[in-house]
Amino acid sequence: MNPEFQRHLYLEFSISRLIGMPVFLLVILSSSYLLDDLRFEKGVSYSALGLYTLIVLFWGAKQAANSIFDELQNNTWDIQKTSAISAWSLAWGKLLGSTLYNWYGGFFCLLVYTLATPEPEYIALNWVYFLGGGLLAQGFSLLVSLFSLRRRQSFNTGFSYLLVLVALMFIVPVMLNSHDIYQKTLVWYGESYNLAHFIGFSLIIACIWTITGIYRLLSEELSVRTLPWVWLSFIGFLIFYLTGFFIGDVEEPEFTLFMTSIMVCFGVCIIASYLLLFIDENNPMLPRKLWIYSQQAQWIRMFQEMPCWMVTVILVLPSTLFLTLTYPVEAIEEIYPYPLVIYLLMLRDIGVLLFFSYAVNPKRAMGLTLLYMICLYGLLPAIFLSTNAEIIAGFILPVFNENLLLAISISMLQTGVIGFLLFQRWQKRVMAISYN
Repeated sequence: MNPEFQRHLYLEFSISRLIGMPVFLLVILSSSYLLDDLRFEKGVSYSALGLYTLIVLFWGAKQAANSIFDELQNNTWDIQKTSAISAWSLAWGKLLGSTLYNWYGGFFCLLVYTLATPEPEYIALNWVYFLGGGLLAQGFSLLVSLFSLRRRQSFNTGFSYLLVLVALMFIVPVMLNSHDIYQKTLVWYGESYNLAHFIGFSLIIACIWTITGIYRLLSEELSVRTLPWVWLSFIGFLIFYLTGFFIGDVEEPEFTLFMTSIMVCFGVCIIASYLLLFIDENNPMLPRKLWIYSQQAQWIRMFQEMPCWMVTVILVLPSTLFLTLTYPVEAIEEIYPYPLVIYLLMLRDIGVLLFFSYAVNPKRAMGLTLLYMICLYGLLPAIFLSTNAEIIAGFILPVFNENLLLAISISMLQTGVIGFLLFQRWQKRVMAISYN
C-alpha cells in the first residue's frame, strides 16, 4: 500500500470518528425526514446533497490544502522530500489520504441521496458529477497550496473555499433541476451533444489535468528534472477544447477553423501567462542560470529550468505576429493592432511584476503590481476619457490609438522603459546575492 496513504489512514480513522460521522449524519437526515412530513423523498435527497457539499467540497478542500502545510509545521516535509517515496505516490497519497475521512462521510450522503432521489434514472451520471466535483475542489486546493509552497508563502485556507465554487458549477445545476439539464444540448465542432453528458466528460478531464498538475509540481519539489511537455500538452488541449465552442459548422472553410484556433491560442496563452506569473516563484537568480545554460549550449537543461510562464510567453509570439499581419483592413491607418499591442503590454506588465519581485523585500510585489494594473488599465484611462482627453488616454493605454505605428511605438516605449529599469534592478540584486 502507498505509505503516504497508509499514514493518513491511521491518522484519520479511530473508533470514535468511525462512529461519530454516521451518527451525525443520521441526526441531520432524520430531522430532514421529520420536517418533510415523514417522506423519504426530495427533501431528504437535497439534505444529503447539502451535507455532501459541506463535508467533501468545503471541508475536503480545506483538508487537502492543509496536507502540505501541516507537514511544514511538523517539520516533516523535508523528510518526505528526501525519502524514497515517488512523486506519483506522494500526489495521490496526499490528495486522497488527507481527505479520506471526508469521503467516508460523503459516501454515506450519496447513498442516502441514491435511495431518496425522485429521479433514479439519472443516478449514474449524477454520481459522476458529485465524485468529480469533490475531487476537483480538493485537487484545486492542493494545487494552489503547492504553488504557495513554491513562493514560500503561507496558504490562506479560506481561499480554498473560493476554489469550491468551480466544482459547484457542475453540481448546482443537478441539485436545482437535473431533469432539464439532461434534456438540453450544446454544439461543439458543429456536432450536437447532450449537455449533461458533455459536462460530465469535461469534469472527468478537468480532474485528470488537476491530478497531473499536482504530480508535476511535486516532481519539481522532489528535484526531479522535467521538460515542460505536460504544460504544452495542457495548453494544446485548452486550445482544442475551447475552439470547438467557436466553430459553428465543421463544413466551414479550413482557414476559418485555423484562424479561430489561432485567436483562441492567443487568448489562452495571454491569460495563462498572467496567471502563472502571479502564482509562480520569481527568483532573480533564475534568469542568470538560464543565461549560463544557453552560453554553455546546455539546451535541455535550460528548458528543464525554464518556468512555464516564460514558455507560454514564447509560445504566444507566433500567433501574435500572425494575427497582426493578417488583420483584415483597407488602410494601415484604420488598423486596431490589438494582438501585438496586447502582447507588448503583457511584456510590460511582466517587467513590472518582476521589478517588484526582485526587490529586497518582495512580499508586496503582487499587490503593487495589481494596483499598477488597476491604475493603467482602468482608473487613469477612464479619467481622461471622461474629460475628452482621448490623446492622453491613448498614450497611457495604447489600444485606444487607431494608428498602427503610434500604438506599437507607445507600447514598445513603455515596455523598453520597464525593461531597462528591470535590468538595472536585476543586476544589483544578483550582485548582492552573489556577494552574500
